[in-house]
Amino acid sequence: MQHNSITEMMMLSKSEQQFLYKRIGKSLKKWKKKQLKESRQQLVISRSAKTN
Repeated sequence: MQHNSITEMMMLSKSEQQFLYKRIGKSLKKWKKKQLKESRQQLVISRSAKTN
């Protein structure tokens, strides 16, 4: 279920919009956590490469 255009979003009921936003928010949080983890690991790798 993908809503690409804003007009489609406007046609949704409030509860449907809230549900969509919650789902998007959850997946965004997961993605951000993943990105943070990966960037931290790369920092550690680059640091250890410099010290060695």
